[in-house]
Amino acid sequence: TNLTWRVLECLAAYNAKATFFVLANQTLQRGDVLRQILTDGHEIGIHGYEHTLRDYYGQVRRCEEVLADFGGKARVVRTPRGVIKPMLTLRLWWFGFPTILWSFDAHDSMRCEGVWNGPAPDYSRIAVGDIVLMHDDNSLRIKELPILLRIIEQKSLRCVTVSELVGLRRLR
Repeated sequence: TNLTWRVLECLAAYNAKATFFVLANQTLQRGDVLRQILTDGHEIGIHGYEHTLRDYYGQVRRCEEVLADFGGKARVVRTPRGVIKPMLTLRLWWFGFPTILWSFDAHDSMRCEGVWNGPAPDYSRIAVGDIVLMHDDNSLRIKELPILLRIIEQKSLRCVTVSELVGLRRLR
């Protein structure tokens, strides 16, 4: 989307890297965005084919095929809403797809949808090793991402991909 382009511009301005967990059905519609994410040196992760848990393993395999058509390859998976059963986690790991969750939730999508009534995130709490959950589909992200990146810079931290953060090596 247009918002994703703005996220990419902001990340580039701060020389920050990120992991984009993609939905394959959206990738099929916007392959240009996926190609730019890869060109900019960001990581692609799998979020599924659609934003459901129905036949999730099948969705992961289907998403993997779509990404390959665009020259992308995912190392990690993040399920919708972070919901995952232990046996699915094990199956995904066994077939080379470690699952990733987050330690800091910006609640950006939920705030935009009006389903989060809690406070805005205190980005000053970001610390070494945090995985920040943000989405590229809402205007709050465009407003708050520069704030987060400035705080990270002020703390002498840097943004890296999830795989770099956790020291992940290719399993397959």
